[in-house]
Amino acid sequence: PHMNRVWQFFEPAGSPKLIFLHQVLEVENAAGDLQSEDDTPQLILTNGEVDRVHGAALYFLRINPKGVSERLEQDVAVGVVTGTALDTFRTLVTQLYHPVLRSQSDWGKLSGPEHAKNTEAFLM
Repeated sequence: PHMNRVWQFFEPAGSPKLIFLHQVLEVENAAGDLQSEDDTPQLILTNGEVDRVHGAALYFLRINPKGVSERLEQDVAVGVVTGTALDTFRTLVTQLYHPVLRSQSDWGKLSGPEHAKNTEAFLM
C-alpha cells in the first residue's frame, strides 16, 4: 500500500504531498487518546492529515499540478522538519531566505540611494 501512495504522488490526480516520519507509532486507545504501543521509532509514510509530527519529518511536495516529469528538481520541493514548527521556520528564515535576500545584486525598482535605507531596514 505504501508504494502505491508513492507512485500516486507522481500522477496529477494523486496526493501532492508525501511525508515520511521517524517516530514512535501512536494508536488510539478506547478513550480516544493517542498513545504509543512501543518505544521503538518507526519509519511512517503519511499524507499529513492524521499523524501528528513529534519527531523528524521529511516531506515531498509536488508543485507541478500536471504530475512529475523527468525534471524532478523543478516539479518537487523537498524539506526536513525537526523540532517545532517555529524552530523550522526560524531556521528557514535565518539560513535560507535572509542570506538569499542579502546577496541580491539587482533589486530592480529598489535601486538608488533613496531606497537603500528601506532595503537595509527590511533585512535587519
